[in-house]
Amino acid sequence: MLAYDLYPKAKVHLLILPRRPVRRLGDLRRSDAPLVRQMARLATWTAAQLRAQRPSLAPLRAGFHVVPSMPQLHLHLLSLDLDSPSLKAKHHFNSFATDHFVSPRRALAELEGDAGLVRAAQPAAETAAKAGLKRDMVCPLTGMRLANIPALKQHLAATRYARALEALRAAEPGGDDVGGGWPPLDDD
Repeated sequence: MLAYDLYPKAKVHLLILPRRPVRRLGDLRRSDAPLVRQMARLATWTAAQLRAQRPSLAPLRAGFHVVPSMPQLHLHLLSLDLDSPSLKAKHHFNSFATDHFVSPRRALAELEGDAGLVRAAQPAAETAAKAGLKRDMVCPLTGMRLANIPALKQHLAATRYARALEALRAAEPGGDDVGGGWPPLDDD
């Protein structure tokens, strides 16, 4: 099922929910890999439809929260403009810009790996993920440290961020890579 997020954190912010009840990412096991794969395919198809309608749309990313905000598994699909009045607190930004946001590709790799579960969403790792929501904000595209929400909003509206988004889109010749996470920062 596809739904709009009630409190979107970007111009485009959709949720992909399975029809069967699954509480959270940490409850998934190896046998659930086809479900995650199907959710990722829907995210990729939806991203292509959105791109066809709005070619200038910022790159899109899909991911699960390690500690979800609602008790039903859901895959976020959002544009990296992060332009929204609902983006009001540091934890809102960090929930999409840190390891708290697990890409479908990573979830599948862990489900299909030795343990057969998503390690990042297990109780011990959840504690670290929750702590990460309180960390200082750092832009995953530019590496810029952001002191507060007004500084974040200013950065997101700046030419530097727009150029970083454009470079990211240009680096994805086959379309948006919704299965991956944010690109790694250069060490420059």
